[in-house]
Amino acid sequence: MTEGIFNPHVKKKAKPAPPVREDAFDDLRAKPHLDLDGDSYVIRFEGRDNVKRVAEELIKLLYAVNKTQQAHLEQNGIWVDTGDTPTRPDTMALKNENNRISVYTTEPYEVEIFRRIGYTLYTLPDKTLLRKHRVKLIRRG
Repeated sequence: MTEGIFNPHVKKKAKPAPPVREDAFDDLRAKPHLDLDGDSYVIRFEGRDNVKRVAEELIKLLYAVNKTQQAHLEQNGIWVDTGDTPTRPDTMALKNENNRISVYTTEPYEVEIFRRIGYTLYTLPDKTLLRKHRVKLIRRG
């Protein structure tokens, strides 16, 4: 409905913009994270930027997943072992002092290993451990 008579040639005065708060852009700042890129699956460790620390966190995460989902890990070619077990054929290992994660691979490249780990974690039926360890999985294409 019209609200009286108006002149179409006179521009309306715009309301002044509210002042910008000083803390308005705090949420837009980049938070530290480290990505393990496996092409189609990216494993993102949020709040971390140290590679050695992320390697330890990945071992801890896979050990925690192994407690409840060992069959799922082994079905996808990931074995969680102690450091004294013999190495499996056609695998690459990520290890620390007394723990080892063996990942089946046809080509010894990190990308394939991170893709396998990313896919396995992405297909977990329960993702609460990922949130607990502050891990985000990104699936591409």
